[in-house]
Amino acid sequence: MLYDGPGGFFVRIGPKVANVRASARWRGFLSIDPLRQVHLLAFRRIAEVLGASRIAYLPDDDPLEFAATIDGASLDDCIAEMGRRWGPPQASIEMIAPEVIQAAEYRVPSVWFLEDVPRTV
Repeated sequence: MLYDGPGGFFVRIGPKVANVRASARWRGFLSIDPLRQVHLLAFRRIAEVLGASRIAYLPDDDPLEFAATIDGASLDDCIAEMGRRWGPPQASIEMIAPEVIQAAEYRVPSVWFLEDVPRTV
């Protein structure tokens, strides 16, 4: 199932995971705090509505997104692959490490994040 929204926003729901994407590029998401915060609110709410327990944040346009939503990989499969490619997840999606922000000025950093879905009351 695919939902195309305004402004480059879409949700693709696969058999085991969903891919939520917005028009913000990974470099901007990492380095522009107000942009990241507004997207985090949306991503977290969508994850909550879908009943997800975890969210993995990774570079846009990575083939892993398509493997998961189209080929049926599980989130655990994706997490294992991200660990093989890029090492462990970064410590916090809320506080991006300064060296990651600096790297985003010149290239797409090969970093990823994993968090439990915050629940609203």
